[in-house]
Amino acid sequence: MMENDIIVVIPSKRLSEMRMEPLLNHKMEVTEPVYSKEGGLLGCWASLIDETFLGEKEWFIPYESIFIMN
Repeated sequence: MMENDIIVVIPSKRLSEMRMEPLLNHKMEVTEPVYSKEGGLLGCWASLIDETFLGEKEWFIPYESIFIMN
């Protein structure tokens, strides 16, 4: 995953735990991948394309909820 990749938010247990189901099926642009200290991918900060959720465009999306479009 790289900055500017387009992703689609897909269902996951972690997304549900974060109560962010309204973001399901939305396209987003990756602004910053997030890695653990060991180097494993945890998820990314991503920006909604042409819309907001709760007044914000940028959200953390857990790895389990990321489908990379390109």
